[in-house]
Amino acid sequence: MITMAGIDYNLAPIDLREQFSFTDEGLFEAYKRLRKMTDAFGAVLISTCNRTELYISYDGDIAAFDILCCLAGVNGRGLPHYGAHGSDVMRHLCRLGIGAKSQILGEDQIIAQVKDAISKARKHCAADNILEALFRESIAAAKRIKSEIRLGAREDSVVHRAMDVIISHGGVKSALVIGNGETGRLMTQSLVENGVDTTMTLRTYRHGEALTPPGARTIDYAARYERLCGCDAVISATRSLHHTITIDQVQKLAARPKLWLDLAVPRDIEPGVAELPGARYYDVDSLSAGDPYHAFEEKEARAEEIIEEYVVGFEKWLDYQKVINGEGRQEYFPLFVSSKGKKAIIAGGGKVAARRAQTLMRFEFDITVVAIDALPEIERLHDKGRLTFIRRKFVDADLDGCFIVAAATDDRETNSHIGRLAAQRGIFASVADSLEECGFLFPAIAVSGDVVAGLTSGGKSHRAVVEAAKKVREIL
Repeated sequence: MITMAGIDYNLAPIDLREQFSFTDEGLFEAYKRLRKMTDAFGAVLISTCNRTELYISYDGDIAAFDILCCLAGVNGRGLPHYGAHGSDVMRHLCRLGIGAKSQILGEDQIIAQVKDAISKARKHCAADNILEALFRESIAAAKRIKSEIRLGAREDSVVHRAMDVIISHGGVKSALVIGNGETGRLMTQSLVENGVDTTMTLRTYRHGEALTPPGARTIDYAARYERLCGCDAVISATRSLHHTITIDQVQKLAARPKLWLDLAVPRDIEPGVAELPGARYYDVDSLSAGDPYHAFEEKEARAEEIIEEYVVGFEKWLDYQKVINGEGRQEYFPLFVSSKGKKAIIAGGGKVAARRAQTLMRFEFDITVVAIDALPEIERLHDKGRLTFIRRKFVDADLDGCFIVAAATDDRETNSHIGRLAAQRGIFASVADSLEECGFLFPAIAVSGDVVAGLTSGGKSHRAVVEAAKKVREIL
């Protein structure tokens, strides 16, 4: 089974979402704890600026949001959240991947974040084969939708919204970008392309070659405050647990930028900076505010069709996994055999016996009802020659030459005896008051012309069978 739970910008302001944000170090500890959960086969955490979500493959009883709160160290009592189970988990993840649940509808960055989430879960040995397949198929669906329908537009990302703000502000000739992650590099590239003299910070302790967009300057992260003095705008986009810019340090500067853009969750720039004279401050929520991308709504129906194609495929894959793993196998096999001339015995004359007779009469059985007393409808059927009614107690000899028997008396001992005797003689038996003693189950029957359908739930859900039989009859 799979389930998920999360909290996003629709339910929580940025100060609450910060508490649910996981850095790389936080993910390590979270996955370490999740791997110790006996009921969880696998887990994946998605932690972005707009949301934090936990996906779990499990057996047993699991409350995903309670686990998410525990991992984040947050008291979740009374907190609004959302969740999904089974196939709805994949529908949610597909919609997430195409940007249908983003603040900026159709934005492109989220699909990369989903891919990054499963990659990190794999790195921490947290994702099982069920979640691997879930994310693989959801990402494939999102890519296809993006390719065929082109839901997102390049301008509909937080980076390009930030660029719009910078351009509309006017007079921004130099900028400092703090952070060399994907968002930081995209922001730097966009600034350079728009003619802004841009400097990007690098951390000296990071190993490997840093990817720097062409045309950008670089400085060590430790020198960021010195560079602030000569900038018109600062944009911060890191995964730091701590503020990259603090108000105490900013207040010490002889000159400082007027425009501050924080693209991180948790926030990089201490919010108090917004109170400084002349400062214009934006976080991801204020950058994403505005009218929705209406073109998305026009194409949403086609996107849902593609999503359903992938959901159906995933469901089939899950069913196959259950079979090869020996799970989900059914005890009762639907077997259609000839009823012509075969002897059928019904022990009992009450309502259950009458229903069994009504069912068997739709076929070519030779039916005999054995009971001391019987409902008038059984007697009428006897009078019409539709069955034979013998007014006496059941005796063992009644099973001689019998193909099928229904034990439906009001005596538990008699019914049990019939069930045991039938099993010894290799006769199919239905014992009305004991599922365990049944050799077969009476199905709900749907007949139309030459078509015969039988439905059963293995005795577990009579209501579900009744509803399913009703739908089959409507189809027939």
